[in-house]
Amino acid sequence: MGTHSLIARIEKHRRLSAEIVRLQVEIDRERTAELAALPASFGYPDMASFIRAVVRACPQAIRTKAARSPGAKAKTIAQQVKVETDTGGGMAKAAQAAQTPPETPRPSGTSLDDPKNFGLLPDFGLLGTTSDAPGIRQAKLSEALKFTQQVLHRSGVSAAVWREWRQFERKAGDLLRSLNTVPHVDERQ
Repeated sequence: MGTHSLIARIEKHRRLSAEIVRLQVEIDRERTAELAALPASFGYPDMASFIRAVVRACPQAIRTKAARSPGAKAKTIAQQVKVETDTGGGMAKAAQAAQTPPETPRPSGTSLDDPKNFGLLPDFGLLGTTSDAPGIRQAKLSEALKFTQQVLHRSGVSAAVWREWRQFERKAGDLLRSLNTVPHVDERQ
């Protein structure tokens, strides 16, 4: 196998790896849009009423299994469905029981000095930009990963924010590894 063949294969691998990352970001974006459109496509005015309908349609065994996980949203929805069926057919009672408790707002702080209020999310746009030179892109990703490590290793960051940063770390690490592959050139020739 010649050096040129090996270099060509490595370049092809780099291009394919970058394409895989780009496609994964695109799939994630499309999946999010499709999931957000589900309630309207089934004729429900909002996500909460759609989720209640799905919970009602599920067998009781599935609902209790989902309710066992601590903090699961399905647990509160299953309890609301039970309240709705227990209160009777009155419209006022059903409307009162159907109200979902307001979700706790995501923290809005931007400083890691106060991790309980830290709500800054990662810039997933760094994963999709290809206009920068490879060296500049690698530098930006490396800098972003340094801050990501600080977020992930800080105790007290909310779970939802932590999960977003963990997902970013995985994708950025994969992309950075695909950008950092260096072809090996045999200098003996």
